[in-house]
Amino acid sequence: YLFKDFPSRRGSFIEITSSEGFPAKFCCTRWVENVHATTVAIRLLPNIRKYVAEVGEMKNSKVFGKVKSFLQDPLLAAKLGFFLGIANQLERFLIKFQRDASMSPLLYEDLENLI
Repeated sequence: YLFKDFPSRRGSFIEITSSEGFPAKFCCTRWVENVHATTVAIRLLPNIRKYVAEVGEMKNSKVFGKVKSFLQDPLLAAKLGFFLGIANQLERFLIKFQRDASMSPLLYEDLENLI
């Protein structure tokens, strides 16, 4: 959300990092969609660090403060990589079972295989 609906931030991000890519939306409830978001986040992590260091502070932005505090974690890249590994392992299972049709008869066997 740091760059959503803020063309000036997007422009300064492109100017500072020379990158045309932006972070993808992360969803707390649908892990299937987060594989892409996490892959993009890992790829853009150095650019986001550079942008935050260059900008320094945005007093009226809570999101910027959150991003800045997350970037202070020295294990952020490792945590994102760990999450991506788990999400990749679960992706096939989640794609199969996150649908409107009743898939519960197949759940036991697939859970057993997943574990």
